[in-house]
Amino acid sequence: MNIRKIFTTIAAGVSMLALVGTAGAATIEINIHGASAQGDYWVALAPDFIKAQSGCSGATPVTKSYNMDSKFKIVTATCGGNTYIIRNGAKASFEGPLSLLGDDTYANPDNTLGPGVQGELCAAGDPGDPGAGLRSYYRKLVDESTCGGSSCTALKCVPIHLGVSDVAGESFVQFSYGRIAGPATPAGTAPIVRSMSAIDTSSLPSVNPFVVPFAFFAHNDVKQCINNASGNPTDYANCTSDPANNTAAIITNLTREQAVLLFSGQVANWNEFGPSFVNLPAVTCFRHAGSGTAAGLDWAVIKGNGWGGILNGVENRPDDTVIYDPGYTPGATIAYFNDSTNDLMACVNGQAGAIGYSDADKETSVGPGKTYANTVTLKYNGEKASAEGIQNGRYDYFTHQWSYKSPTLNSTELSWVNALLTMSSDPAKIPSSKLPYWSTVGQMKFKKATDASYPAK
Repeated sequence: MNIRKIFTTIAAGVSMLALVGTAGAATIEINIHGASAQGDYWVALAPDFIKAQSGCSGATPVTKSYNMDSKFKIVTATCGGNTYIIRNGAKASFEGPLSLLGDDTYANPDNTLGPGVQGELCAAGDPGDPGAGLRSYYRKLVDESTCGGSSCTALKCVPIHLGVSDVAGESFVQFSYGRIAGPATPAGTAPIVRSMSAIDTSSLPSVNPFVVPFAFFAHNDVKQCINNASGNPTDYANCTSDPANNTAAIITNLTREQAVLLFSGQVANWNEFGPSFVNLPAVTCFRHAGSGTAAGLDWAVIKGNGWGGILNGVENRPDDTVIYDPGYTPGATIAYFNDSTNDLMACVNGQAGAIGYSDADKETSVGPGKTYANTVTLKYNGEKASAEGIQNGRYDYFTHQWSYKSPTLNSTELSWVNALLTMSSDPAKIPSSKLPYWSTVGQMKFKKATDASYPAK
């Protein structure tokens, strides 16, 4: 299929970056879609990108979200004679390359996540619908005409210029079966099935400007008994009978072996890790297949380069009795699948005994008084997720980011996208809120040749 010919024939005269108006003014749009873990990163970078443009140093770009689903955001500013609009849709990594390849098989239609909640699928008759020939290359992102106050009320169909993913498209080989939004899925909702067999991205120009840091998160009732004097683990039963000498402390660390056992469904209760752990069912919160976060867990932790385990792909939830196959299996690891990062973090925060995984900078949203008040960040193999640790070979739970460019961009459009990517690869331009966690590829002493590779020089 000649993608460029389709765009040229059906959308002649319509610039994907909306460079319109007089010679001295333009509306410049960049539409980014894909990775959930990267959503906040691109939104944090966008204001700095706008302010770096001619005549915009004193601008105050405004960031707003779709009021029904905050994974859709928009950053806007008018300065230097131009209007800048940068949209981001943070559904899941596989949607990055798929949107550029014209595959909307897994895009959510309206009402998937609840009554009245718009999905990213561009359907016939939606605002901005380009027609049948182009529709599968479009996704619904924030409609700037509906923005007011701190939010926006609707989405519209737009072409995707930059598809972003936490892993290479070819690394999507995972399977998942479960309700779409974990414990928050409306009652009576049927499970979805996602079976990935690698996405061929050979036709898409791509770069790898930075690395994506990940971390494990647990509910704060997952505890281990610690002796107050020695600091060593002790029998959990002694914590209540001998509180003067022992403390039931929230866990702070997860080893690779523990992660493999938990997320391959081999641990049903935390006390299987020893008598010092609380007697509490283990609840695993997953992302659905197609998530770069899930693929990153699969390749960087679970199976890696061939040794480890098999990532669990089937939900097991206590509220599922006989309605849907396979139903609930008592005594097995409880498992929920989630469509987005926010869904997964809510799963961890709301379920006793829960553990999950996400981009490491979610740490800023966990703890008392924050979005995920019942959640704690865990060290991995004794090391805290940090940019410095990732750069210097002490923390290997990360992936190399993939930025896929639309093959239909003209030279002007490409120059804007490349400018944004150049900024994203500059260590001096990492947003201040992301500096503790994120690194550019150029800062890495030890890199991964593939998603399955161990870091090396």
